[in-house]
Amino acid sequence: SHPSNKPSYLKISSTPTLSPSELSSSIPSSSPVAVISNYPSAPPQADDCGSSCIEIFKDVLDSSWTAKYSYKCTYDLTHTVGAFGTNSIRVSLNGWGALYLKKLSPKLNTSGLQSLQFWMKGEETGHKIRVKVDGERHEVETSGDWKIYDIPLSEFSNPTTIEKLHFQNGSKKNRVIFLDRVRLL
Repeated sequence: SHPSNKPSYLKISSTPTLSPSELSSSIPSSSPVAVISNYPSAPPQADDCGSSCIEIFKDVLDSSWTAKYSYKCTYDLTHTVGAFGTNSIRVSLNGWGALYLKKLSPKLNTSGLQSLQFWMKGEETGHKIRVKVDGERHEVETSGDWKIYDIPLSEFSNPTTIEKLHFQNGSKKNRVIFLDRVRLL
């Protein structure tokens, strides 16, 4: 059997609980805990954020970012199955390997931004992925379905600028993950 390609929503937050009305409110929320809800399709607010966000990957890697410093992995920036649009990123991670996205000069100013948001699914469920922003890390687990991860920048010590973004295998065993709509809100 194949995992569903239908997205689900995962919100990382410091609030112990969110009501259904709070969950469906706009993203990002100032009440940052892990809440998982299944949606039959992507929540509308997760698609377009206009000028209120910075897209790092939306069908293509933004030209001000590069993946060439990735290590112990192979990646495809034009994988044709994604949560949105036509392309996603497929990453085959060797032990402790990482997709390393580096912002070309100048560093990204985070003024007015609250969270890192991305869609991810794994070829298998339950594998630890270390999400790093300039050395500060936060662990998430893979799911066999597309899930949206919305991680407050406070989980990364509230950086004022961002230059490096890693999606690192949290194990010595090989893993495959898929990423889509990587952005800062």
